[in-house]
Amino acid sequence: MISPQCCFKYLFSGVLGLSLIVIQSSAPAQTVKKEKEFLKNQAASLTSSGHEQLALDQANDALKSWQESTKIYRQLNDQEGITESLINQNLAFQALGLHKKACNTLLEALKLNTNLGICDTTLQQPAFAQKEQLTTVIGEQKPTSVNLLGLQNLGEVLRILGKFNESE
Repeated sequence: MISPQCCFKYLFSGVLGLSLIVIQSSAPAQTVKKEKEFLKNQAASLTSSGHEQLALDQANDALKSWQESTKIYRQLNDQEGITESLINQNLAFQALGLHKKACNTLLEALKLNTNLGICDTTLQQPAFAQKEQLTTVIGEQKPTSVNLLGLQNLGEVLRILGKFNESE
């Protein structure tokens, strides 16, 4: 016959063992969550630094900060963060006078086809054809605040590039 003390001892050992297993299995999930939170905060900090640097006419430094934030957002697979940081990179490229690069960066941010040649100022395609293609592609965009900001910036860059019909 098994004594009650012995049963209690085995029961207690079993509960303790299960508790340890549950605690250990939840620890990695919490670690991953904390790491993601840390990376997201780091990306947000880099984004803020980039805006401060751009305000201080340090466009190269701002660009580097935003490129780093883009890498982090890609690592996190944060699509809105990627789009926002690419739009910020466009601002640095514009400040550096690299308008074609700014335009192509915006096309990437908005997931528009770079093969349309919209940013190419030497392309001899009729402006109305490019405008029509661009209008079609833009119509497929989700009307989020980040996408609308990107489209506004794209219009401005196209205007600077002398592509007035497309900038509309």
